Amino acid sequence: MKDITENITYEYKNKQAWIEHYSNCALERIKTDSKKNIQYSWQEDLIIDIKKKIINEYIKNTSIIEFEQHKLSLQLENLTI
Repeated sequence: MKDITENITYEYKNKQAWIEHYSNCALERIKTDSKKNIQYSWQEDLIIDIKKKIINEYIKNTSIIEFEQHKLSLQLENLTI
């Protein structure tokens, strides 16, 4: 958040730019290590709800075999980082 005494410039953005801006903000709020640097807002509640819905959909639509494949893939990915 900007300091109240700091000068800001007006920037016109088209609709697509705002969508990208808010999706980037949401992504920052999903990252656990960035939460300490972000002031609480309604977006936290939105992100919590979205995460729950994504997880529930994943659980409903993923077989045990697919889950094991995803898990293995992520484990291998983490080893190569």
